Amino acid sequence: MKSLTRRALIFLSRFLASRQAISLEAPWTRLRRVVTSRDPQGRAIVIADGEPTNVIYFGGTRVTRLWGSAGLPAGLPLRADAGLTAGNAYRENFAGTAFYVTEIPGGERAPKIPMHSNLTLDYMAILSGRLRLKLPGRDLDLRQGDTLIQGGNEHSFEIRGPSPVCFCSSWSPGATRPPSRLINFKPMTTPFPRCCGLAAMLRAPLLITLLAAVSSGLFAGCATSESAAGVREVNRQLAIFTAENLELATDAEMLRTRREGLDALLAAPLAQDAAVRVALLGSPSLQALLAGKSAAIAGAARAGRIDNPILNYERVRHGSELEIGRLLSFGLLELLTLPQRQRVATAAVEAAQTELAIAVIDEVTRVRQAWVRAVAAEQRQRYAARVLESAAASAELARRMESVGNFNKMARARQQAFAADARTQAVLARQQASVTREELVRALGLDDEYAKRLQLPERLPEIPQQALSADAVDARVNAERVDVKLAEAQWQAAAARRGLGKVTTLTDIELGLRRDPEARGYEIDVRLPIFDAGELDRRALDGETLAAAGNLEATLRAAGSHLRESYSAYLAAYDIARHHRDELVPLRKTIAEESLLRYNGMIIGVFELLADAREQITTVMAAIDAEQQFWLAEASLQSAFAGRPVAAVTLGVAAAKPAEAAGGH
Repeated sequence: MKSLTRRALIFLSRFLASRQAISLEAPWTRLRRVVTSRDPQGRAIVIADGEPTNVIYFGGTRVTRLWGSAGLPAGLPLRADAGLTAGNAYRENFAGTAFYVTEIPGGERAPKIPMHSNLTLDYMAILSGRLRLKLPGRDLDLRQGDTLIQGGNEHSFEIRGPSPVCFCSSWSPGATRPPSRLINFKPMTTPFPRCCGLAAMLRAPLLITLLAAVSSGLFAGCATSESAAGVREVNRQLAIFTAENLELATDAEMLRTRREGLDALLAAPLAQDAAVRVALLGSPSLQALLAGKSAAIAGAARAGRIDNPILNYERVRHGSELEIGRLLSFGLLELLTLPQRQRVATAAVEAAQTELAIAVIDEVTRVRQAWVRAVAAEQRQRYAARVLESAAASAELARRMESVGNFNKMARARQQAFAADARTQAVLARQQASVTREELVRALGLDDEYAKRLQLPERLPEIPQQALSADAVDARVNAERVDVKLAEAQWQAAAARRGLGKVTTLTDIELGLRRDPEARGYEIDVRLPIFDAGELDRRALDGETLAAAGNLEATLRAAGSHLRESYSAYLAAYDIARHHRDELVPLRKTIAEESLLRYNGMIIGVFELLADAREQITTVMAAIDAEQQFWLAEASLQSAFAGRPVAAVTLGVAAAKPAEAAGGH
């Protein structure tokens, strides 16, 4: 055991030292990632084409996560770029596929990889460099073009030569999952004090010592962290929201890895899915939420354990006589009702986990909608700036035309008023862009340094050619809706507390084992239900159970209604956005072009030409608003799929006014 501990400490020190020696200046391979699928009509489409940004660094090694999917078989066709949010494939309870490219430096910078095994089916292909596969009792040299398939066996790697090694790999889960390889912080532990009471207990009769040992073993609880298990369960439930990247950072190494991930994501314009990943990696408010809910989960699990026994030690001297007494007492009723308490705790833990899932859905939806508002505001700002530039030129032209007698004072004043209004709109658009950008910064949890590096796309994504059909919506509904699951868990917890309260509200029993120099035996303390038989407490528990049952029934009835409402808002927003994209904007463009031709042919006057230009501006602004409302409604629908309905998006866009009649040339 000592030699094993020594080897573990040596490996840990080397592991940490290798991570401190990381160099981000290594000549990494330039990768290109192309993702294709098919649209609702069955036509091939390209989802992504470019350099991947989901990159992590550790121990001088770079790992590029190209893709990750949750569940088997994988859902087709592909709806989004899952490579942006692909997480750790070796996490516990992972059930999906993963595709990585790993680059390991050679020479002196080559890391020492210990012998290990993973209960996964691994596929590897060496792209460049030389790699030695070390198996127990046998070594194999792999080089460019070689492939490797491993089925959960023990192995390690050794880099051969000064050149780095680059290989691609894919994983599928085996029948069971490997133990966690993460190095986490040590839980707080309090050693049992060495006192005279402990020494006296060791000299106590065998029965007392045995009971103390059994009590400490049974009631102290297992070493598995309920809070960590709760986060893993939330990751499983919300794979479409978190890509199973939800994790509580507990040490400096995890924080450093997260900052490296933020650096990679913020190096390019931030897409919506990437914004969610940034929030999961770097938002302190989300980390505070995880920590608080983890504490709530641990507190709920604590209700299923029995209080520690009390050891009372007396040492009294009367003159020359020394009297020593020992009393070990514990709640006998707590021990007898342990199964019921554990059922109460299980239901409470499930409710706390679901509350965490709901809070995460709210945070992710807030990030997605903040991203939509920020991108749309910057898009409007750029368009308003171009409008201002055009309006200023028109006002200057009107001034010059008036000076030569081609414009009257009223015509010039109209152009100046339009330019002044355009300047006001540009200032408002700039302010709105600043407000929405800072809203996104707060939602992502970025500090000042990262806020300066935040880049947004030039425009919102194109709306899809086809809206989600009703059948597709039915297929996307989460079978474990968080609203129904929370109501059900609360009802089960209330029912379990009610069953337990039938006994605990009536009486309480404590058992004590005593040993004195001249006597030994036991004591039983019983609370007599004379003045208070617990009737009011039982009525309160009955009321809580009925309320929880009513809430569950109401949630079940409202679930479908909320989803239909969100889907209706989604369809309406899609129709409005498509109407602007396919009809209004092209029509206004055609009108503007025809008006310019008619003006050049001296058929209409400059007033009508400018009126058509202004209406085209109004239509383009309305189209941007319509696209924003669609993507906000789409984010709300995604939240409704999981059972967390949000307030419906208020639909409404500015309509273009008909051109004012104007005559003259």
